[in-house]
Amino acid sequence: MSSRKDVARAAGVSVTTVTNILSRKKKATEEVEERVRAAAKRLNYHPNVIAQGLRTKNSRQIGVLISEIGNPYFVEMLHGIESEAANCGYVVTIMLINDRIETKYSDIMSRGFAGIINLSNIPYDDKFMMELYETGVKLVNFEKEYGSIVYHDMAPSMRTLVKRAYELGHRKAVYAVGYPDYDTAKIDPRVVAYLEECERLGYERYDLVYGDFPRRNSTVLGYEGAMQVFRQGSDVTALFCINDISALGALSALGELHIRVPDDVSVIGCDNISMSEFFTPPLTTIETFCLHRGRELVKSLVRNIEGGTFEYILLPCEVVLRESLSTVKGGK
Repeated sequence: MSSRKDVARAAGVSVTTVTNILSRKKKATEEVEERVRAAAKRLNYHPNVIAQGLRTKNSRQIGVLISEIGNPYFVEMLHGIESEAANCGYVVTIMLINDRIETKYSDIMSRGFAGIINLSNIPYDDKFMMELYETGVKLVNFEKEYGSIVYHDMAPSMRTLVKRAYELGHRKAVYAVGYPDYDTAKIDPRVVAYLEECERLGYERYDLVYGDFPRRNSTVLGYEGAMQVFRQGSDVTALFCINDISALGALSALGELHIRVPDDVSVIGCDNISMSEFFTPPLTTIETFCLHRGRELVKSLVRNIEGGTFEYILLPCEVVLRESLSTVKGGK
């Protein structure tokens, strides 16, 4: 089995240069990097990540906590996370959290993660987060006192969509938030922006419809939320959904109830997953650039692992207008 010394000898550089180039710690000239990588490939040399971690006290392992792995939004974000982690020389482990995060505490702590990215909406307590922090694990998207925050700035886009619906004649709206209660929902910037903008514009009705996330997935929550609102008849003309997948469930329920979209009810989602333009009708939504966010999550975490300070990053979003949102018809 070839060693770093063998690669250094074949490339005519020092062992330190080989280490820096293959671990992406430092850049060299393009000619030197090509020589080192060609020698490593020719000698079939692969760095021992575990051994490197023991020497540097950086396991180069990133944990990702996720609670809805079937949602295409998270799948697309994971693509960004994995590709950027590989580019930075890190390995990603995905951990599915279906209940409180603390139930997997022992498993999480035993992995020796250098850092953890939280994509889960599952509750966790301060004790769990503090123990991770005190053991040196770097954190992203827990609490800003203990690590970096990298979020979508969705509030401006939500305000724009509420205003656009108002301009199209909508005065009675409902938001299927999926959360189990108001206390949970009110910390979501999308929900806050929706409520504030509806009040500012003078909507006659702008209720929240709750669900049972994460015990129920987003598609089911959208379906059940729409059924709850429209099964017995309703004068609501605009249905906002917490994400595109819940909007898909809502469209299914409305179809069963013979309610036409957008002629009878307009439906608005959030995330702009790749399939949302192929819904029937194509879905008005918020573009969150989830692949880009995945990369930014890793970049921020790696900067912190390698000596940087906490960051608070808000990534821009854009409104995507499609056929599912239209003018109110029928005198509603």
